[in-house]
Amino acid sequence: MSFKKITLVASIAATLMSFGASAYNSIDEIASLKYNPNVAKSDIISEEGQRQKAQRDAALSLGAQYGYYAYMDALKKNIREKSDYLDSVFDFNTLMKLTSDGYDELYLLPPVIAEIDNSIKLSDDAKTITLADKDWLELREARLVTSAPNWRQYLLFDREVEISSPPNVLLPKSIMEEKLWKEWVAQGWESGKAQADREMARRAESLGRDYNGMWRFYRLSLINKSKKPIVVSSYQEVVGTETHMREGERVIKLQVGAGFNTNPEQWDALILDSRGSYRAPIEKPDYENNFN
Repeated sequence: MSFKKITLVASIAATLMSFGASAYNSIDEIASLKYNPNVAKSDIISEEGQRQKAQRDAALSLGAQYGYYAYMDALKKNIREKSDYLDSVFDFNTLMKLTSDGYDELYLLPPVIAEIDNSIKLSDDAKTITLADKDWLELREARLVTSAPNWRQYLLFDREVEISSPPNVLLPKSIMEEKLWKEWVAQGWESGKAQADREMARRAESLGRDYNGMWRFYRLSLINKSKKPIVVSSYQEVVGTETHMREGERVIKLQVGAGFNTNPEQWDALILDSRGSYRAPIEKPDYENNFN
């Protein structure tokens, strides 16, 4: 799969997501809340201006919180319906296997590499400009993991947040207050939806950046522009004490991290086939042998 397609999927994923249950079921329900004189007042707001400001803040906050969670619930539902497709696109497990040279390296998560075309940098004293056709940057180092990442960890994780109901003293008492309350709740609701959309876009961007960045490292390693990390392991048949014993212990260690190879004489060519995917020279078909 080409990197452009992966990036496109990441942007598509930015239109999805979800969160938990709430005390109110809809915007109409929280917009119709009213003052209950039978509920004890925890606070008394005497001045009309202060009361209106406090009501506005409470309605905006309540609407924003429920708007956020309602929209995230819808986005998550949409995402889960595309689970099989996303599993095939963001396949970290296969990516880790491709970048490994042996059993030990199956625990190695590749580094994340960023690529910038035609970069330009101005010095702090504004006396020097540095131009580059390509600018490569390691955003995150290679590391050992016990299992491959999954797109769900990026898009479907939850945050435990409690939503408190507004104080009874702030709920509408009059027709005018009811009208204003509904307007403020609606404004807050839209604000919460926008916040959920931004949050999902951020999560999807993080997923695309990491996955594309790991594939970018793999591509560079195929042509020796990037040096692969070195993973070593040791084995002991029995390890322990009189109170704790382990059999067949293996210790895997990331001894040397990845790095760029700054010697262009050691670089190899990378073949781009007609389907737009990157292939190492060893993968190039031997047409002469095939057709002779």
